[in-house]
Amino acid sequence: MFREVTGVDPVLWGPSVVGYGRYHHASPVNPRTHGEMPKTGISPRKAQLSPYGLKVLPEGAELLPQLGTYTEGAGCIYV
Repeated sequence: MFREVTGVDPVLWGPSVVGYGRYHHASPVNPRTHGEMPKTGISPRKAQLSPYGLKVLPEGAELLPQLGTYTEGAGCIYV
């Protein structure tokens, strides 16, 4: 489904995140903190699924309540 929506082939980012696309991020607080991240992705963890990239834009963050019960981490949510 991610491939169909993004039009991008999946890439494994680390041991457990399947990512689609990439972008360069920089911390607004510390300009020396930067790196590459997937634009969106998912980590199929044991306890819950963790989709990434839904909180990047306000339009995505507005959709979060439609997921039902979830919690938020720094860059992802836990469903």
